[in-house]
Amino acid sequence: MGFFSKIFGSKENKEQEVQPVENKTVPVEEKPVEKPVEEPVKEEVETPAEEPQQKTVAEEPKSAETKTASSNNAGQVDLSKWRIAPNGEDGTPEFQQGADGTQQMQVLLKCDMGDEESLTDDRRKALVEQVFKGPEGVKLFGQDTLIENIFLISYMQNVMVPKAHEANNQNDLAVFSNLIGLYSRMFVAKITRLEKWVAIGSQVTGFPFEMGKMALVLVQDKYADEMVDIMSNQQNYKVGKNEIAHEHFSHFADFLRRCGYAGIAISDGRHPGVAIPLDLFFTGENEPKIGQMENPLLMGAMISFMQEIRRGIDVNTMPAEEQEGYKQVLSRMQGQMFYQIANADFVVPTKKDEQGRELNPSFQNPEGTERMLAVFTDVQEMDGAFPMRDGWISIPTPFDRIVDMINSNNGAGFVINSASISVPVPKDMMNHIAQMKASEEESKKKNEETQN
Repeated sequence: MGFFSKIFGSKENKEQEVQPVENKTVPVEEKPVEKPVEEPVKEEVETPAEEPQQKTVAEEPKSAETKTASSNNAGQVDLSKWRIAPNGEDGTPEFQQGADGTQQMQVLLKCDMGDEESLTDDRRKALVEQVFKGPEGVKLFGQDTLIENIFLISYMQNVMVPKAHEANNQNDLAVFSNLIGLYSRMFVAKITRLEKWVAIGSQVTGFPFEMGKMALVLVQDKYADEMVDIMSNQQNYKVGKNEIAHEHFSHFADFLRRCGYAGIAISDGRHPGVAIPLDLFFTGENEPKIGQMENPLLMGAMISFMQEIRRGIDVNTMPAEEQEGYKQVLSRMQGQMFYQIANADFVVPTKKDEQGRELNPSFQNPEGTERMLAVFTDVQEMDGAFPMRDGWISIPTPFDRIVDMINSNNGAGFVINSASISVPVPKDMMNHIAQMKASEEESKKKNEETQN
């Protein structure tokens, strides 16, 4: 939650979710004593924008020559010797290569957006040719527009690298990977100087739209509405667009790290997104986090599974040849989420009532007959629902302890991160996860004994 609870707003939960009853608090191990807790205010995500183009393969430039990296000087670029230099005289960031403290080459980075019309077949072919021009090609990349940069990196990631894999050409793979890393660093230096990004947010999770562990972000607003419209109406994803101001770029990257994203899929809204790892983006943290509990793997698993399961697609309406594959995908995603839940330490909010008894918040089911314990993946998520300024304190609690608490008090299960993604874990599901964990631990123990 925190800063980005307002950026991504509220989600639309499906029927399987547990509805909170005015956030009432109850003691978990004693007879309930209810007290009202303030409900955090949420803002709705706008519902305007396109099917993420990264899922398509980059279009190969017509009449592009077939080359290998070994046939030219592309391998002369040494990624380890490149770094971002101070801004140039005109305030534009520069990229330079140096060895033993002596500057060998310096590249000016232009941050022009460019336009779709200029990306003709001939221009695409010329951009691909740059890959085989060594250091000169690196200079050209720095001068290219952002749209051209997106095309070239995406083409390398989606076409050139897979072809090198198919041919088992290890030299090309090494050179292409080296150049993609270099281009990515230069590209990040460019886009972090923009005034804003446009993040595509999922309204059913309250988090950035996830594509293969990447958050979908556009460098311009020009095609954002079109993307949202296609994703919403053709792919059945409920999404909206949200602006990320320049001063929040590094905090946005930190937010994504906490939530289990591996990187950012950056697109102009028309071309396949460029997959950029998060470690290339600066952190917004002033001090390192010491001893602060987070669950990025669990967060990532929940976001992936809930984004897909809440699409509301009836698998039986899919073509017969696609049904089994889709079911397997959902089963794998659910299994990953169950595994992370079983091995997580959660945060359970607590505070004392007038009689000195410890209270833990819970939520009622729609019928009002059962209650589910509120648990959180980290303090930021907890603070969005039960602020520490209101006297709530966080108690780290492992999954096994939560299972004991609920079973011994005849609870109905628990809800993870109720103020954001809100993942309900009913009692039967909870016990199923616990049994899976116990079986896995028993199997592991037997294997160790056999090896010894």
